[in-house]
Order: sequence, then C-alpha cells, then structure tokens
Amino acid sequence: MLEPVQDPTLVIRRKVNRVSRACDFCHKRGVRCKPMPGVDPAVLSNCLTCFEHNVSCTYTRPGRKRGSKARGISPSSSVHTESGGLPIASYVRPSSDTSYSSRYQKIHPATVRALVNIYFDTIYPIFPFFDEGVFMQDYKQQKIPSDSASYAALMAMCALSSAHVADGTVFNQDLVVPAAKAINHQFFIDEAQAFLPKNITDFNRTEYIQCLGLLSLTGTHTSNPHLIHYYLGLYNAVVCHFSLFDESRWDRSFSLAEREIRRRLYWSLYRLEVHSAVIYTHMPRISDTYSAVEYPVPSGLFTRDYTENCSGDNWLTGWNVITDLYRILEHALERFKTSRPPDLSLGIANPYALPYEEVSYADEIQNRVPYEYRTPMPKSANVEQNRKGFQVSNIVCTLRLLKMVCFVADGQSLTKACKVAIDLIDDCEVIPIDYFRAIGSPMFQELSGIGYILSSIAGTSLSIEQYNEIRIVLIKMADFLDKCDIRLISTSQRAGPQFRDL
Repeated sequence: MLEPVQDPTLVIRRKVNRVSRACDFCHKRGVRCKPMPGVDPAVLSNCLTCFEHNVSCTYTRPGRKRGSKARGISPSSSVHTESGGLPIASYVRPSSDTSYSSRYQKIHPATVRALVNIYFDTIYPIFPFFDEGVFMQDYKQQKIPSDSASYAALMAMCALSSAHVADGTVFNQDLVVPAAKAINHQFFIDEAQAFLPKNITDFNRTEYIQCLGLLSLTGTHTSNPHLIHYYLGLYNAVVCHFSLFDESRWDRSFSLAEREIRRRLYWSLYRLEVHSAVIYTHMPRISDTYSAVEYPVPSGLFTRDYTENCSGDNWLTGWNVITDLYRILEHALERFKTSRPPDLSLGIANPYALPYEEVSYADEIQNRVPYEYRTPMPKSANVEQNRKGFQVSNIVCTLRLLKMVCFVADGQSLTKACKVAIDLIDDCEVIPIDYFRAIGSPMFQELSGIGYILSSIAGTSLSIEQYNEIRIVLIKMADFLDKCDIRLISTSQRAGPQFRDL
C-alpha cells in the first residue's frame, strides 16, 4: 500500500498559548504590554511600559471569561484580593510557588545585594531598623532570608531602596549598578505584603515590625498616603496589642541586641508618625506621653557597624538629639492644631490652657548638641562622618520646624516665625546637597510643611506688613526648592508655584 504523498507546501503549525491580556494602563492606550528585559515573567509581570511611565502596573478591571462556564472554581484560582486601598499585586503567583525560598531563588542575587547596600548607605543613618553588623554577616552567609518573616522584611527593604533608585535619591551614586534598576519597587512591595500575617497576634516577630516600618517609609518616599496610613496604622495597632510602648512589658527572653533593635524601631517610627502628622495634617496616633522605651545606646559597644571606615554607632548621639526634637514637636503640634469651631461643645475643660515652654526646651537641646553635630561636613569616604552629616542635616530642619510651629501657635510671634524660616533656608543652603538628595522626600516634605504652616495663616486677618513678610519667606522657600535639582521633588514642583501665587 502506497503511503500518502505529503504536500510540501503544507506547514505544520505549532500550537501556541494565547497572549495574556494587557494591564490596565496599556489596555486604556490600546497597546500591548512590553515585558521587562531580563526578568522572569513568572515572577514579575510588571510591563516595561508602566515602568517607563512611572505608573503602577495593575489588572483591576474585570476580565471576561471565554468558552463554556466553569463548573467550579478552586480557591487557588483567585488572583485579586481586597487590600485596603493598596495597590493590588500585578502578577499571578502560581499555587505551587507559595514558599518564600522558591520565590527568592527567582530574584537575581545581584539585585538584592545592590538594594541592601543602598539601604545601609542612604536610609540606615536616618532609620536604623536593623543591627547592621549582624544583618550583613547573616546576609553574606546566606542566613537571610531564613523564614517568611525575614523574607518579608528583606523584600520591604528592597522596595524602599528601589524607590530611592527610581528617583535618584541615593547618597553614593556608585552603588546604583544596573542590577539595582532591574525590578520596580512595586514588585518588592507585593512580595512583602504576600508574607505578612493575616492575624495581628502573629505580628510580634521583630522582622514583621521592620517590614511594617519599611513599607510605611516607602509610602512616605513615594508620596503614597494610602500606603503610609495603612501600614503605619497597622504598626500602631501592633504597638498597642503587644504594649511595645512600655519596655518593662516586653518579653523577658529578649537579648540585649533584640532590645536595642526594638528601641531603634520604636523611636524611628514614632518620629515617622509625628512627621506624617505634620505633612498630612492628621492627629498623631502614638504619643510621647505614654512612651516608656529607652533610647538606643550610642556607645559603639553594642555592636560594631559592618561598613568599612565606620568605628561604631556613635553617630546615634546626634540621632537621639533629633528624637528629642520630635518629642517636643509633637506637643507643639497639639497647640498648633487646636483650632475648633467655636460652637463645638467639648465641655468646660481646656487642656490647652496649660503653660508650654517648647521653645525654651528646644533652645536647651540646641545648646547641648555636641559641636560635631552643629557644622555640616562635606561628603567623604569616612562612613561615620557621613552618617553624622545626615544627623546635622536633620537636626537643622527639625529644630527650625519646631521653633516655627511654636511661634505660630503662640499667635503673637509671626515675625519670629518668619525669621526662623529665613534662618532655616540660609542653613539649608550651607548643607551639602548630597544629604538632601539621600534623605529624599521626608526632608523636602518638612520644608514644604514649613511653607504650608506660613501659607495657612496668610489668608487670616493680617496687616499689609505681615502679609508681605510672609510672602517674602514663601518666595524664598520656593526659590530654594527650585534650586534643588533632584528628580524626586514633586513636592517642590507643587509647592513652588503655590507659594508664589499667594
């Protein structure tokens, strides 16, 4: 029997899978999603188009089902879940890829290593959430991540560092290697979120608290109030649930190192809470009045920093000074925010009639600041000196902000408040721009917050002289923000024109 002769013109086509649907941004523009180069789509489906336009790559629109209706849906097939207003994960996680170890293996080690180095170079001097020596030693020995909690903290650290890379706010630009730019910070946020506990009773691990703080900072840096309020609010719930505000009620099994890390965490996030209250004009959710936690030890005896050219954590002396200023700022802010409708019935008690001496306290702290934290030093190869430079920059801005809030709250010292604002601008012009660039959004948010405080009273009953006095300060503030050539300054881009329009 003869075999059938095959037509050579016939080509057997290989069956291919259907192209997955486009993300919301690309769908709206009518274009296909472009994959991120060098990234496994199974791990990250964030498209290159969204990355180039600096928007979140999401899949929130309802998808149409094709073919016959399914008889049943397995629990693992659900992709989108409610996240309290937070960005929804923009990639599908396979059900077989739920362990932290298998997912961590799909991220290039060079990317994580670069982002870890950027955290300790740029972010750690202001928010020292970790013991640098122990962390770096464990990381180099591949002991981190060791479980879901440490993986969540590591991913949150990478998210914050990646956000700094995206807008150019890195202290040492030599650390911004190509691997640091490989993945968008939203991917790391999604990874950290995926491994956070669902029950508040499981949040007592230090790594989970670090994760909450880092995600809150990422929201601050990216000006995402939803991210800030969600995770900072969740952190404050954890503080209340586990009585983290009272060191005497901590677990007695904590080692000295564990206690020291928790002290750093507590006061770092207390400062972030006060900062958030100033910028977003909400009430502070945690108070200095109820805080019974010691300051971090700045002796250098607790642990030696892992970084070369850094003799220890003596720079924490200046860091603790800043915490003092924030504690006074919280009480001054209470006076500034006491304006209520006159017909609001609150009883006969007036807790704000008590005598306040915030300005004198601030002057006392300023006089006790060591000399090495009064003069800004240029960027150098000495890591400890650079970290002290971070403290100098922060002390200058926080001290001036505190004094101005006090003077404005007094209601009779507008001229003094304007002088403080002018002094602040003059001081900032002396500080090397590298420190402002590294601290990033929080620093410029505080500067703009000073302008907001002055502009908030510009529309009240003022004399012509007072109005012109405020206007001169705001224009000078806007000019300074415009001179800071940093990509992140959406804050200054918004604030500058608003100040000049007054």
